[in-house]
Amino acid sequence: MRLILPALLGLCAATAHAQTPVVDATSFLNTRLYNDGSLLLEHVDVVFAPESPANASIRIEQANGAELARYPLAGEYRMRDKAFGRLPVSGHARWQAPASGDYRMVVNIGGADVTQFPFSVTLKTSGDPFDPATTALFDGPWRELGYLVTREQSGNTFFDLVAWVGAIDLPEGQSKGQSIARLMRGGKEIGHSRESGGHIDNSMPYKPATYGFLVPHESRRAHEARPIALADLADGNYEIRVERSDSQRLRSFPFSVKNGAIQPHPRGTLTHTPRERMLSPRVYRKGGNYAFQEAFWLIGTR
Repeated sequence: MRLILPALLGLCAATAHAQTPVVDATSFLNTRLYNDGSLLLEHVDVVFAPESPANASIRIEQANGAELARYPLAGEYRMRDKAFGRLPVSGHARWQAPASGDYRMVVNIGGADVTQFPFSVTLKTSGDPFDPATTALFDGPWRELGYLVTREQSGNTFFDLVAWVGAIDLPEGQSKGQSIARLMRGGKEIGHSRESGGHIDNSMPYKPATYGFLVPHESRRAHEARPIALADLADGNYEIRVERSDSQRLRSFPFSVKNGAIQPHPRGTLTHTPRERMLSPRVYRKGGNYAFQEAFWLIGTR
């Protein structure tokens, strides 16, 4: 009995966590951001979605907790898939940052705050008296978060990185550029993405970009390069560096492999606390039907 009881308690704790709703972080990461310092809230994907999402809302507040705006979410899901549900915002919800500062978006369902997303806005006014335009710089988890997803092909398991890059990553004065993801082990490059695949433009501050990995190769011979499978990664620690074509580092994501499997970051597990900072280990899969896929979240540096 002494041996069984701890296991039962652990199972009960995991079950309790699984029944508590959280919001898929990609709901925030894919928020429409505008150069004037405003953002548009459209919907959130709820993981472990309750049958009745009563009194659900998104509020935006300052870092000190002062509420600036609150937008109700619909009382029913637009789409459902197993434990997941998409809640649209009721009406038009475009929020304008009143000043430079630190803010957060908080989703509340049934009277409880389930997920929060901190971010900052820096507003800059041009010095041209004939064109006194104000532009905004959004910063926060867009430049810190990424995740790995796996895919099956020809009997092998491959992995891709999803990260958020965009106008913020371009050199000043440039409207477009290229990025590349380099797979490193022990400071040595063991693979990289296609040099022609990482397009960056200034249409949005951040957009999701997907990088697959090939063994090191010349750009003109990319079509011949062998893709790197998960089975090619020996147990140990790795790093993915996302760089611009001028070798400027944009992101650095560490991760590890153990017993042939990618190890989840603690924030990407169901037992992480505080709960409102947990990253769901299932994320929305874009395209096709409303469905979710396993994700291994990475916490990066710049």
